[in-house]
Amino acid sequence: MALQTKVIKQKIRSVGNVKKVTKTMELISIAKMRKAVAKRHAGVHYGHYIMELITRLSAQQHLDHPLFEERLSGKRILILYTSDRGLCGQFHSRIDKRVRQFLQNHQGQEIELVVIGKYANQIAKRYKLPIAYTLENNTEIISINDMRHLAHWVIEKFSKNKDYHSVSCIFNQFESSLAFNSVRVKVLPIKEELMSEIYGTDFVASHDRGKKFQYTVEPSEEGVLEEILPELFALTLNHFMLESTASEHSARMVAMRRASDNAARMQNKLIRDYNRARQEAVTKEIIEIVSAAEAMNKL
Repeated sequence: MALQTKVIKQKIRSVGNVKKVTKTMELISIAKMRKAVAKRHAGVHYGHYIMELITRLSAQQHLDHPLFEERLSGKRILILYTSDRGLCGQFHSRIDKRVRQFLQNHQGQEIELVVIGKYANQIAKRYKLPIAYTLENNTEIISINDMRHLAHWVIEKFSKNKDYHSVSCIFNQFESSLAFNSVRVKVLPIKEELMSEIYGTDFVASHDRGKKFQYTVEPSEEGVLEEILPELFALTLNHFMLESTASEHSARMVAMRRASDNAARMQNKLIRDYNRARQEAVTKEIIEIVSAAEAMNKL
């Protein structure tokens, strides 16, 4: 019985140490989430109007650019936004599920991956998909310059190679500190539906219904579009990165909170088991003492 109480006491200590670790990780995730959410909130309206400008430009019939060109067939580029670290609940499983749905909807078609984060590489290996581009920086320090390099590579591929049909992004979109949702957004060719895919509303209806925007581009349409579209596209990709980062820290915060709660419940159960074992040991000792006393009295 003494051995049993010793084992339970060791388990209580181990679970307590785990709870301390998960609680610390939860607090760190809360701080990182608040910082990421602040960045996301600071850029969400900016990103909103950037995509609004892109989609309005794409709606202008007189503007001609390879990024607006609709193609009937060809390879598809898929950009995956993941993390380098685990312990974040369903953050990566939802991305994996969205990739699986994408592959089921495009069976037999050639797909190339752009991977952001270590877990995107694992998804590529799982589904045996070729990796065309890897963003090697740690996901926590990816900058707008990294996204500009990625945007330049994607635009170069799509504009100069007619073999590519479209470019899509899969990422987790931040909804609240306790919720996020995995989404797939088709970013190339640029179409008016881009805004409604991201925000879930009719872009035309929610932005000046019935009003047509006719842009006059000077000094030349080709020159201005060559300058503005890559930058707008890079900012769009960066906006998705902010959404993914905020979702990651939110998911890790929730996962660590649940782990801490589970550890607390397990610790309380072990404490009850320990007290019960001690009580049983004390009761057994009392019975043995009483039995020995009665036996002595009979002699």
